[in-house]
Amino acid sequence: MADRRETTYDRAAPVRELTADIDHDALRALIALADVGSLAGAARQLRVTHATIGRRIAALERTLEAVLFERTEGRYVLTAQGEPICRLAREIEDRMLAINRAAAGLSADVSGIVRVTATEGVGAFLVTPQLADLSRELPSVDFVLTTADTNLSLAHREADIALRFGLPETGHIVGRRAADISYHLYATPDYIARTAPSAYGFIAGPAREIALPGLAAMLHALRDCRVVFRSNSMMSRWRAARAGTGIALLPRFMGEFDASLQRVEIGAPPTLRELWLLTHRDVKDVPRIRAVADFLYDRLSEMRSQLD
Repeated sequence: MADRRETTYDRAAPVRELTADIDHDALRALIALADVGSLAGAARQLRVTHATIGRRIAALERTLEAVLFERTEGRYVLTAQGEPICRLAREIEDRMLAINRAAAGLSADVSGIVRVTATEGVGAFLVTPQLADLSRELPSVDFVLTTADTNLSLAHREADIALRFGLPETGHIVGRRAADISYHLYATPDYIARTAPSAYGFIAGPAREIALPGLAAMLHALRDCRVVFRSNSMMSRWRAARAGTGIALLPRFMGEFDASLQRVEIGAPPTLRELWLLTHRDVKDVPRIRAVADFLYDRLSEMRSQLD
């Protein structure tokens, strides 16, 4: 990557056995850098430093005696040599992940770690309250919950089960529609009493929410409201509403059952989002994953009247 001098190779020279010299972590760095185009982005994706990404790419280029990337308009772009290498690296990564998923399904015991990912609100308000019952029903399962608005990869085993809004269009993902979640505007009774509707201040989420299915119409109706607070954290927006900062768009399970909040009607159309329980098809029948998925699906199904 660092040395861009022309290199010639002796076609008659014996082909050197390279397989043992290629580090799997270097191949993962190659894929990540090709996907995001920057050392910093690849580092975030792999949870290492950008210097580590640079070292791994440089080591891989030395091993293969090939220039894999070039800088174009500030981005790392695969060269003609790098493109076929990256395709093969993806095939290797896919097979390694398939081996890991297959190994996960070898045990018939309902025991071990199950990793679940959900959005912040769903994780805190819908999943966490079920953990005591889950532990009693599945005492040998260690439950790990990661709350994030970004999607952890089921294919890469970053999570075994995902609770997400919407069904992915790609990937070997299978899912069940667990619930429909309605969203409404909420504020404190005091805020509503002292503020004219034309002066409502909006507690907003990230700007990208305007494109989310189910939220666009409601957010469009709020387009003229002054934004008094913006946060990518649903919990922060909920707390801001409870503090009397303004009106917040919250799922019904957060706002309706909070005695300090009251629903605010502005004549906007109903807002409903589909919550899906997802797994990768290779691990959906692993006993411990199936048991946790069934438990969560059943509990969410029982709560549907409180959610939509």
